[in-house]
Amino acid sequence: MSRKPTYEELEARIRELERAFADSRRENEEKYRLIFQNAPLGFLHFNQEGVITACNDMFVQIIGSSKKALIGLNMLHLRDEKFVHAVREALNNRQGYYKGDYRSVTAEKVTPIRVHFSPYRFRDNDVCGGVGIVEDITERKKAEQILLESEERYRLLVEDSNDIVWTFDIADMVFTYCSRSVTRILGYNQEEAMGSKLDLLFAPEEREEVLSVFRKLIRDENSPDRVMLEAPHRSRNGQAIWMEINAVMRRNENGEPVSFSGVSRDITARKNAEAALQESEEKYRSLFENAPAGIFRTDSKGGVALCNTAMARILGFDAVEGALAYYSNLGEQLYADPERRREFIRLLQKNGSVKNFEYEAKLPGGEKKWLNMDARITASRKGGAFLIEGFATDITERKQAEQALQKSEARFRELSEMLPETVFETNGEIRLTFVNRQAYKMFGYTEEDFKNGLNGLDMISPEDRPKAVENILAKFAGKSVGVNEYTAIRKDGSTFPVLFHTSPIFANDQPAGLRGVIVDMTERRRIERQLQKTQKIESIGTLAGGIAHDFNNLLFPILGMSELLLEDLPKDGSEWQCVREIFKASKRGSELVKQILAFSRKAEPKKQPSLLQQVLKEAVNLSRSTIPADIEITSDILPDCGVVMADPTQMHQVVMNLITNAYHAVQDQGGSIFVSLRECRLEKEDLTDHNLPPGRFALISIADNGVGVDPAIMDRIFEPYFTTKGTGKGTGLGLAVVHGIIKDHRGEIKIKSKPGKGTVVDIFLPLMKKSEEQALAAPGERIPSGNERIMLVDDEEPVVNTVGKMLNRLGYEVCCFTNSLDALDHFRHNSSEIDLVMTDMTMPHMTGDLLIKEISAIRPDIPAVICTGFNEKIDEKVAKAIGIEGYLLKPVLRKDLAEMLRSILDQEK
Repeated sequence: MSRKPTYEELEARIRELERAFADSRRENEEKYRLIFQNAPLGFLHFNQEGVITACNDMFVQIIGSSKKALIGLNMLHLRDEKFVHAVREALNNRQGYYKGDYRSVTAEKVTPIRVHFSPYRFRDNDVCGGVGIVEDITERKKAEQILLESEERYRLLVEDSNDIVWTFDIADMVFTYCSRSVTRILGYNQEEAMGSKLDLLFAPEEREEVLSVFRKLIRDENSPDRVMLEAPHRSRNGQAIWMEINAVMRRNENGEPVSFSGVSRDITARKNAEAALQESEEKYRSLFENAPAGIFRTDSKGGVALCNTAMARILGFDAVEGALAYYSNLGEQLYADPERRREFIRLLQKNGSVKNFEYEAKLPGGEKKWLNMDARITASRKGGAFLIEGFATDITERKQAEQALQKSEARFRELSEMLPETVFETNGEIRLTFVNRQAYKMFGYTEEDFKNGLNGLDMISPEDRPKAVENILAKFAGKSVGVNEYTAIRKDGSTFPVLFHTSPIFANDQPAGLRGVIVDMTERRRIERQLQKTQKIESIGTLAGGIAHDFNNLLFPILGMSELLLEDLPKDGSEWQCVREIFKASKRGSELVKQILAFSRKAEPKKQPSLLQQVLKEAVNLSRSTIPADIEITSDILPDCGVVMADPTQMHQVVMNLITNAYHAVQDQGGSIFVSLRECRLEKEDLTDHNLPPGRFALISIADNGVGVDPAIMDRIFEPYFTTKGTGKGTGLGLAVVHGIIKDHRGEIKIKSKPGKGTVVDIFLPLMKKSEEQALAAPGERIPSGNERIMLVDDEEPVVNTVGKMLNRLGYEVCCFTNSLDALDHFRHNSSEIDLVMTDMTMPHMTGDLLIKEISAIRPDIPAVICTGFNEKIDEKVAKAIGIEGYLLKPVLRKDLAEMLRSILDQEK
């Protein structure tokens, strides 16, 4: 058994325990003192009277005072009843609590604090005081205020949100909260929406879809608590409103689902936009596939990554696949000039895009096309090299058209420079912006004058400018003005008549200027004056054609009867001489009619072997009767001059024109005219000044000692309408007509003149060969006759009588008619008894050509002759063309009539 300790051992043990206890107490006191002093909270100790007996530094700091001022303070004497009440609670052995703004009595400071008071007890549990733990809640109050403000802000955000914010209770399957947006979006008020089931907001089909999603979240523990779906909501007016629902499922502390919180956003506009986008994508896909322009995408190396059908066709393929497979490097495969491809890439890299880039392409089959391209650089979605996308159009036809246009512009530029008129353009202020070179010549300005800005109105005389401005404004207004005639003014101030052919230039539907042609009317006005004179001459010709028929009908009986009388009368009697003069006068009258008709182009010239002696003698005799006696006319016409192939009427016209010109040259001071005819021979050495071959020529010379011709105008004397004679004294056609006739006869006309000395006109006409002249010598005056039966038709009874006697004298049997219908009726009954029909052309009831047509229908082999005074409807060529064997122009000599009849009748036999 163990030994009991001694007293000393017990005492030592007790002292040891006391020392350990004291050490432990000191250690604990030090520890709690450090906690008391360094705690982040304020600590205070008060006795049972409520007097503060101790406090730490943090309490002093919170209250804003000092320990000296605070220790000994009786808290039961403070004015803050809530604070005093909390102290008393602790002294009454209960927990006391104070929260508020504490106003220090020892310092001018108000501090938001929270204090927990606890009773301090003796070992017998009697309360001997209390302990207070003080917390400075200044920052917490600020945080709480911020939180309140934040909550209010978020409440306002929720209430004013464009979206519907809501909560949904899972147990009751009702909405427990809906923000005010439910009214704006769906038309329901908040009270109506809160507490409602899904039936209110969804149609049955959509409600089941939403419930299905919610149920899956509730049942599946592994599924996320968040969900997003789109569904149409039903508004109060029944309209479907598409909403995007973002919902979060809430769980309780046991992990059980209790509610959903979410936001529903109106996406109707987005849905409509998506539908429109889809429609647009389909439309643009269709446009892409069916666009007439090529659309493409290539990589930077030139490989075709994407293109439409039009692009494939441009590249030479019927299908897209062919183009995609073939083209791996457009620079080498497509560009006719690889440098253009490099230029294209350079521009793209510099600017990011290229507009209207043109290049020539070579296609797989060797064909070449011109393409126009708009392209841009776009980044590849996969990164790396850039892509090129754009549009291409085939501009081959346009290029060809441009080239054609350039050629056309160059051609028309050349034409404008070749035109004898001024071609011009102006701006809106009528300042000249373009003129051809003729403008410099027409108006006397220099190119520098036009460059300095010449106004088109400055080229019009001041008197005409108001009218010109009026016409310009009318053209700009779209009115029809036509061609305008003004008096133009040159740089030197001289004036001349012009015609302005203009049209307005418009830019953006606004007048921008004029373009047109200016025609110098000076020469035209002179020609018009000459034309008036010519028209007078033509009117004479028209009159001649009108009276020729009647006049020839009058001459025919005189000529025919006088010719018959010459045969019947003795040549040594005075009666024969008288009748011979009648015959010659009527024959001259007939030739005069032929000359008038030829001059007025009413009769075709007829060349025949002719002796010029008679022509010149008749012309001289006729001139003596018309030219005043103080003008001497002499002649030297050699009888041995040979025969020329000529139209006697035209030769007569030539001589008469030249004698008339000579008369005009001498009429003012009196003088003489000399006419001669001789034969000459021109050898090669004589023809330096002639356009004639060597040979024999008849030389007609007409000379005067009048005023002569100015050498300055010698080159113009054969120009039509050129004349030096005063008003009313010439047409300007005399020498031009003479020149034309002589050239037509393979001859030549030469004029020698000295001013004040006179003029000599020489006409060279080629002579027929001697052998031809001998062959043409008259075989005698024997006139052929016959005994055939001829039907003669003419509405003029004197003509019928004359021709009838002539035919009877020639031995023919004649039946005469003055009515064409009577003649036709006679022929119907006696066609076999008639050998030839001779008829006038112009007759009442039926013209001669129609009569012959009717007769030929009865008897196709009947020969016919037209004998007319004059008729524009028919001539010798027309007669032959319609099957008429003979054509005679009244008056007819018996010899000419006899020879034609014999020729036709003998041919028929």
